[in-house]
Amino acid sequence: MTERETLKKWLDESSNIVFFGGAGVSTESHIPDFRSTDGLYNQQYDYPPETILSHTFFMRRPEEFFKFYRDKMLCDTAKPNAAHLKLAEMEQTGKLKAVITQNIDNLHQMAGSKKVLELHGSVYRNHCVKCGKSYDFKYMKESKGVPRCSCGGMIKPDVVLYEEGLDQPVLVQYGKWLDQALHGDFGKSYSTRKPAFEELKRYFPQTFKLAVTSFLLLMIVSVPLGILSAIYENRVLDKVIRILSSLSVSMPSFWIGLMLLYIFGVKLKVISVIGGDAGGIPILAAFAMDISFFGIMTRLIRTNMIQVLKQDYIRASRAKGLSSVNVILRHGLKNILIPVLTRLVSIVIGFFCGSAVIESIFSIQGIGNLALKSVISKDTPVLQCFIFILAVGIVVLNFLVDIAYSAIDRRIQLK
Repeated sequence: MTERETLKKWLDESSNIVFFGGAGVSTESHIPDFRSTDGLYNQQYDYPPETILSHTFFMRRPEEFFKFYRDKMLCDTAKPNAAHLKLAEMEQTGKLKAVITQNIDNLHQMAGSKKVLELHGSVYRNHCVKCGKSYDFKYMKESKGVPRCSCGGMIKPDVVLYEEGLDQPVLVQYGKWLDQALHGDFGKSYSTRKPAFEELKRYFPQTFKLAVTSFLLLMIVSVPLGILSAIYENRVLDKVIRILSSLSVSMPSFWIGLMLLYIFGVKLKVISVIGGDAGGIPILAAFAMDISFFGIMTRLIRTNMIQVLKQDYIRASRAKGLSSVNVILRHGLKNILIPVLTRLVSIVIGFFCGSAVIESIFSIQGIGNLALKSVISKDTPVLQCFIFILAVGIVVLNFLVDIAYSAIDRRIQLK
């Protein structure tokens, strides 16, 4: 049996085939390979082709690179040959599971293959190195000199050049990223080409101001209402506060934000509807962010204060002649701090996580707004930096709260 007959027998008997191919597959389509007699490596240029097709050459001499690239790499007249067509046919019949190719000519896809893994990329995909915007084959073919994006960045073909390695295993990539992240290097933003961490630092002050304002407003409103509701349990004032709490919990913050902008910006014209830091925008934004938290915190304080006010030591304090204000401030509030502090942690986290919606509505340039824009523009480095720092902040905040527990109640010991 000849080698051809043996190969045919194997193909006929197999139904789980994966094809691995390279430049030789496309030579019948008149695309030269690299090392044959008339291959690219044996043609005369000012620089060796392997030098021209390197990352260093692309960065240092882009004009020469793209002159060679358009002349030899962009071939829009090539058509799939018998090999491409046969592989596509085998895939359609279910015998071929995938094509792994080192070619960048897109001929497998033109022939009809669906499952094609391109190790070295494709000349039909190109992207701006500054903003990440994509460009097609036609744009690159018709461009002159060094192709530029509308943002001014250079457009790079989505092909693996010499000096550029293939993707490493996911765990290896994650390990390298984590090492860089722990050193404060989260990469550069795709949109601004500035370090992602620096971008978050630039936007953080506005979010911090909004979070602090929201926290103070929450305490000013919820603590007195919760205490009054507990003191006047089941009376008219308590019922009114409970109704208001239920209403606040049911109101979405984005709707409240829009209504506040409409009333104070459109009707009363006391603030700018396009945002900024002027006027009462931080207060209004903080109120909109707090709206659902008002009810949650008021109910929590009321419930715990009612339990505390029924304790024997509260009765003893009153029997000694302490005023109701002293009893509540010195004995009541102190003993509800632990559950309140526990709930406050999740609320503070919510200020930063939920700030994206409120900051967008009020056009506040904070990290929440930045994160939302990063999701829309697929700015992965900025998103990774935001999530990483948020996760670290949550861990640190919970650790500090655990320490605070022992300071509030000496019976709780850290071990």
